[in-house]
Amino acid sequence: MSVFRLILREIQHRRLGFLLALTAATTVVMLSVAVMTMCAASQRETTRLMREMGFNVLILPSGTNLADFWSRDYAAKDMPEEYVYRLAHSRIMTVRHLSARLQRRIRWRG
Repeated sequence: MSVFRLILREIQHRRLGFLLALTAATTVVMLSVAVMTMCAASQRETTRLMREMGFNVLILPSGTNLADFWSRDYAAKDMPEEYVYRLAHSRIMTVRHLSARLQRRIRWRG
């Protein structure tokens, strides 16, 4: 009798145990591959998002109360437009995109 035939006869003799072991091994391999694939995809997506996001810096006027700023989502004080030009033409950093945000609460129809 060959080794292969002995293995097949043993599998026939212990069908339930073999099927359970085969199912467990298959499940472990599938879960391992799925987790590794999801981790790699998550890393790629995070890298892509961070690359496209760039650096975001919020510059507020001096004397702004940060608690009021974060609760109202706008600064009560204003900054002159000249500050943006000075920042854009300074040599201390590379500035690519500057965007001003003009926000103020107004009463609309009472």
